[in-house]
Amino acid sequence: MSDDSSELLKIGDKVTDLVHKLAGPLFEEIGLTLGDKFHVYRTKNWIKTVEKTERLLYEADLPANAVPPRLLLPIIEGCSIEDDESLQDRWASLLANASREADSISPSSSVRLKSRDSL
Repeated sequence: MSDDSSELLKIGDKVTDLVHKLAGPLFEEIGLTLGDKFHVYRTKNWIKTVEKTERLLYEADLPANAVPPRLLLPIIEGCSIEDDESLQDRWASLLANASREADSISPSSSVRLKSRDSL
């Protein structure tokens, strides 16, 4: 097993609990998607964003609540292809805010974040 794969497994164990809380009933589906479709590159980006989200929630002393699928799925898609640190920070903020107040965030917010050109 390569060093990258071992590192991913260690990090993946750490964030599983938070992903379970954020995804709620979609947790199993996300697990299947990760296993079937995500490559190492996308998984690394997703994990980085979840870690940033965890830090934001911790610093704000907020729990990780389930995020509705209409928000969670576009966020997962967008952040998994983003390797720019500042844009990962934005995805993490969006995810943390969606966990806090899902009804206050429009699904169009996550769609706009997908494009670097729109920022």
